[in-house]
Amino acid sequence: QTPLARARAWAEKPRHKAVECAWIFAFSAVAAFSFRAFVAEARYIPSHSMQPGMQIGDRLVVEKLSSRFFAPSRGDIVIFGPPPRAREIKNALVKRVIGLPGEQVILRAGRVWIDGKALREPYLAEPIRYPEPVWEEIGMPGGRVPRGMIFVMGDNRNNSTDSHVFGPVPIANVIGHPLVRFWPLGRVGFARR
Repeated sequence: QTPLARARAWAEKPRHKAVECAWIFAFSAVAAFSFRAFVAEARYIPSHSMQPGMQIGDRLVVEKLSSRFFAPSRGDIVIFGPPPRAREIKNALVKRVIGLPGEQVILRAGRVWIDGKALREPYLAEPIRYPEPVWEEIGMPGGRVPRGMIFVMGDNRNNSTDSHVFGPVPIANVIGHPLVRFWPLGRVGFARR
């Protein structure tokens, strides 16, 4: 019997098939876990804080690679773990990046002002209708975003628990960016902006 025939006979034995199946299962599980942990995962929108662009129940593919290599930019929508001042929140949040490290954020006359310039925000549901927060109480003396942090807000400003409530978010808390909306079928498409 040739070596190739002996190897084929060994591989066809039932106990070796079981070992082969176990290896395939283990490799698949590790690959799936690694993909979800480092590349992309599915998330859903649990609240109305990002309306009108994102609706309750929208299902998204969140890509994670870009947040490992690039700092968030103003206007990006990010998925992030709750910041230190929001310990009561258990799940990840989705909001829009408004203020970057070192910038001064002011909420006045229904608008956001960054370093003295009004921010153009065509994605908003409506103008802000709440008073400017007490910046010192949320960890932003003078409205200045601390180094290594971002100021995030929902697009549905008057119905959003965001940085005006819990303060700035550490950039390290950013999980990723919504890439594609895959459900409901009538709203399938890119979800970035």
